[in-house]
Amino acid sequence: MSPNFLHIQSRYEDAEAHLASWVGRALNVDDLDLESESNGWVTLSIDLDYVKAEDWLVLGKSFNFLYESYSTSLCMGEIVFCRDQQLIRHLLVDDENLDLCVDVGTLPTEQTNPLKEWRDVWAFVDDATWMKNI
Repeated sequence: MSPNFLHIQSRYEDAEAHLASWVGRALNVDDLDLESESNGWVTLSIDLDYVKAEDWLVLGKSFNFLYESYSTSLCMGEIVFCRDQQLIRHLLVDDENLDLCVDVGTLPTEQTNPLKEWRDVWAFVDDATWMKNI
């Protein structure tokens, strides 16, 4: 399994141009599995793994977002949270590429449930923890 979700605190129509420019290509809404969440955020299914922190910050200037991804076959997990143009959390755990790993910041939920391993990211994603805590 390897889900990839970008949650944005914006209407997709308002964020589409910024996101397409940042990704570097036009986006097809049908390919993104777009979903409006009950908390007012929008979730897109899009693979953005291994983006550098400074590039995430560029996207964070347009809107608040949370990116979450994991792969059971690659033994990797990634969470990126930007709020108010600040990088709050960037965790990239890749058991096969240790030189690519990143561990910056913390989420409030990590006081009781720290994110350290890719399996922690897997649980965070599958439990939809972001909906309750972001």
